Amino acid sequence: VYKCSKLGQIYAMKVVPKSKIGNEKSIQRFQRELDSMAFINHPNIVHLHDFFVHDDDLHMVMDYCIGGELKNYIIKNDKLNEPTSALIFQQICQAIAYCHQSGVVHRDLKPENILIDKFPNISDFGLCGYINDGELMTTFCGSPSYCSPECLFGKDYDGIKSDIWSLGCILFTMVTGTHPWNCLNQAVMVSQIRNAQYVVPDFISPECKDVIDSMIRVDPNSRASLDEILKKPWFKCAQKAQVLQRDGLRLLPPIIPGAQPKVEQMVKKLNRHSLKPFDLKTGLFSPVDGEERKMIQTPRRSISLECISKCGKGSGRRLIVKPLIQKKSSE
Repeated sequence: VYKCSKLGQIYAMKVVPKSKIGNEKSIQRFQRELDSMAFINHPNIVHLHDFFVHDDDLHMVMDYCIGGELKNYIIKNDKLNEPTSALIFQQICQAIAYCHQSGVVHRDLKPENILIDKFPNISDFGLCGYINDGELMTTFCGSPSYCSPECLFGKDYDGIKSDIWSLGCILFTMVTGTHPWNCLNQAVMVSQIRNAQYVVPDFISPECKDVIDSMIRVDPNSRASLDEILKKPWFKCAQKAQVLQRDGLRLLPPIIPGAQPKVEQMVKKLNRHSLKPFDLKTGLFSPVDGEERKMIQTPRRSISLECISKCGKGSGRRLIVKPLIQKKSSE
């Protein structure tokens, strides 16, 4: 991932070699990532602003989050106090609820994939999947320590309920500074996940423990929904977060998003089978390219047209990557 700039605006640029997406499944997976990040418009979700090809690499231009990963933020502070955790976790849950309403499950939720700017931002939709009513998912996805037991052990699973398990593990890590499981011993960790065997430390409030326990449950059908989670009394403590007190801000109550346009349905309306792929070698389409933007208006303005007009065109490729690279940075 690189840091780049355009007209004073800073972006992150993820460079993916074409050689890494050589088979049909990986191409489909990468296309889902592009489409989800382009068509889902939420302030707590990293947005795709541009996508282009240069030589044998694919380039994704995205929101730049100056604070880095939530994982590093937790490590830096040893653990997060409950008001700060409630403030961050409320926004994470609202963003994931918005994804679900848009017909997308993340399937790889973990602190490494949540970036901090002024607010938390969900990133890395490389393993996301589309929700089809009444259909379960079969693909193993995610990191074992944040993966739901039904997904980890190869059962068909509900992607929404699997995401909720991952959220429970994230909250546990935020408020305790440790994993719910013994990650140093794989056999022990697998057994603990299978049976949801974890211990919430005594310094955690009963209200916070209630939120964690409502999500980390072996039976997917017994896990709380995001609507139920965001109505928990614990979130009221978010107003005591130091950043709100310092700046004199008032936090709005948790909001559950209503029905949203489904990303998969938006993609189908494009009739891509009748269009020329953006990249002939991989067969990938760009959800921020001019032809597709005529059919579906993406939530935010693409920066690619300005770059083309300034830097020129060459054999259908956008040659802006090298001049824009400043330095390599952590995502």
